[in-house]
Amino acid sequence: IAAAPPQVPAAELPGPDAGEAIDLAAMVLDLPPAAPPAAGEIAALDIDPEIAPDLPQLGAAGATPGAALTGRDIEQIEAFADLPEEMHEELARAAHVGDLAPDEELAVDGAALVLSGSAAVCANIVDMPAERAAIRTLVPARGTLEEGIPLRVVAAAGGARVAIWNQTTIDNALRTCPWVLDELRTVADRLQSLAGATMGPLGELEETLLRRVLGRLRVRGLEPGEQLIHAGNPMPGLVIIGAGALELVDERSHDTLGAARPGELLFASELLGGQPAPSIARAAGGGALVLIADHPVLRELFESTPELLSILAQSVSLHAQRG
Repeated sequence: IAAAPPQVPAAELPGPDAGEAIDLAAMVLDLPPAAPPAAGEIAALDIDPEIAPDLPQLGAAGATPGAALTGRDIEQIEAFADLPEEMHEELARAAHVGDLAPDEELAVDGAALVLSGSAAVCANIVDMPAERAAIRTLVPARGTLEEGIPLRVVAAAGGARVAIWNQTTIDNALRTCPWVLDELRTVADRLQSLAGATMGPLGELEETLLRRVLGRLRVRGLEPGEQLIHAGNPMPGLVIIGAGALELVDERSHDTLGAARPGELLFASELLGGQPAPSIARAAGGGALVLIADHPVLRELFESTPELLSILAQSVSLHAQRG
């Protein structure tokens, strides 16, 4: 049975014109909070297999192949809904189902599906959730970068039952539907970018505020060597490195001045001061994922979440102290 590939919306939106730049330095920190914008929830999450071998895995004692999972269950998952029936059955047979106790964590190899309870999806090195995964939430791990952000699933207070697959199983099961794999990678890119954002100054926000901010950011993927910002150009808004790295390159000498890594705020001082980019920012050899808040969105975020402006100001101050 052949399934026609659905239309996948573009992941990247056009940025603002240079004339839309705003003077952030003129804004104050005691802006009255507005009603938080409605942030859409991710219906399906995507995670990468070769992540954190030092984290617990569901082994023979904690997982049962295919237990309590049927092809009909797989069909109800949005990401898999349009797959042929035989693929549903194949995924159900290949799944390993296990229970996580409250706060028990699991490194996901390929993809995970929350069957009951709920869990947080976090970067390995921080405890702040990048996303919350409820029942029937698919959590894959393979994005477009070879080396993404290592992720883990942490069961909530009531515990969670999860089904897991390794990446080879996912690839084999979806071999005749490559567009589904592409969609999963797109979702994985966003999830990994959100996880990367929690590894920097934004991770200091209270979780509700962090959800509000992250929900307004768009993901942009960069090929190796692709330029994001040219020296002397206006800042496109708030830029947070989500995964991979950006090289900072001197425009005249073409010397590499440094790198911006996951969680870092790109050229925060210039952004707050209304100054142009001081150097070229381009993706490193492995590519990069960045989160962007264009100027109109950033203004709304500063009004609804003034704590974000405080975080940026603190980041600039710390960077200046370090020289």
